[in-house]
Amino acid sequence: MGNSAIELGTELPSTATGPVDRVWYSPDGSRLFAKTASGRVFRTADFEQWQLVADAKATPPSTDETVAPSAPEIAFKMATPSGAAAAAGRLYGVGTDVYRSDDAGVSWINLTGYKGACILGPGLRAVTVSPMDPDDVVVASDSGVWRSLDGGVSWIGLNQFLPNLPAVHLSGLPSGTRGVRLELAGVAREVEWAPGQKSAWKPTDASDVEREQNLKSALSQVLKHSVTSIAAAEDYIYAGDSEGRLQVSADAGVSWGATFKPGEQGKVEAIWVDADDPRVAIAVLGARSSVAAGSAKPVFVLRTMNGGSFWDDITANLPETAAAHGVAADRASGAIYIATDAGLFYTTTDLGSAGRPTVWSSLSEHLPAAAAVTDVKLDAGGNQLFTVLDGYGVYTTIAPHRLLDARIVNAADYSARPTAPGALLSVLGARVESARSEDAAAPVLDAHRNGVADPGAVRG
Repeated sequence: MGNSAIELGTELPSTATGPVDRVWYSPDGSRLFAKTASGRVFRTADFEQWQLVADAKATPPSTDETVAPSAPEIAFKMATPSGAAAAAGRLYGVGTDVYRSDDAGVSWINLTGYKGACILGPGLRAVTVSPMDPDDVVVASDSGVWRSLDGGVSWIGLNQFLPNLPAVHLSGLPSGTRGVRLELAGVAREVEWAPGQKSAWKPTDASDVEREQNLKSALSQVLKHSVTSIAAAEDYIYAGDSEGRLQVSADAGVSWGATFKPGEQGKVEAIWVDADDPRVAIAVLGARSSVAAGSAKPVFVLRTMNGGSFWDDITANLPETAAAHGVAADRASGAIYIATDAGLFYTTTDLGSAGRPTVWSSLSEHLPAAAAVTDVKLDAGGNQLFTVLDGYGVYTTIAPHRLLDARIVNAADYSARPTAPGALLSVLGARVESARSEDAAAPVLDAHRNGVADPGAVRG
């Protein structure tokens, strides 16, 4: 859903994306490489579409300091001149702005400063120049990749299709006129892909994100630990902290039960609680910062059915690299979905009674293989599964557990509300070849089943 570009209004030349650490050209100037803050390297030959570089040898050139007679700023990084730029005595560098020198560094021209700010935004990280054209310069920054073909007089972003969206959590799912909303990494900013949107994610009111952060801060003061995740239903409040501790209040925070901590574990990343029976909850944890040789298998997924009095380890066969970041569940089917560094995983179990941990299955076959999965959510009806991939953004599909429990929903939004005569319905989880409503035949407009997607459409 959507793309990986962010619309930040008039403060930048074009759409932005997440932070990029380095940019460099191939020796013949035909390809541009970009290393994102997540460590992935992408390349482009047409300066529009980007491809992931799987070759571990694709590393940026050395950052040997270029010596120049002067520098316009104290913290200043220069591009190592080569090819046509070196022959012309042309130098480029970045500090708080982008600079150019046409006399081998004796004097410098500010290319991006305007009214006391940089037109490419803050956080300029690196600069490179094409070995074939001294006017072709590219800058890496906190807001993506920026290119000029006229020596820095004008700039354009190369971010529209660079898979570098810094999304960490799904803060809202489509509902009415609202679209998918994402919390971005490192900032208290929320962006939305509204219905009908085609170009980029747009900033929206981040009051919900700020409210949750304020609540975590307040609970941190109460519990004397840094709270990283919370979940609530009825009078139950679940809180997890940065060292893997879990605490539960059954009286809206008046009192708190004993602390549960599953050994030397990473922080509690997310908690799911059953809205109808808040004694049932699932918590997922990140990786430990270091793992001793011969230590026990990491614990990433915990389940309670008694309001936190005891937690079961249901990590089971998840890979040892599967540090978890998000969790979603459907109580009726017992389906659990886990977002991890090793991909998206799914299992079904009895969430109402104790039992042995069940086997997890990967759902990442048709997702980009190089990205960690940072969050997962189910819509209100448990029909659609939404997941976030680091850099690549949001993906959605029919929830796999729906194949075990077919359901008739509205084709537009998969809701179960009443429909008017003539409305389109979808049957999720089953192939439909014919349909009737009492004595009247209902036309089937589309009937096929491919994996967990493409349900049958029926004219009601």
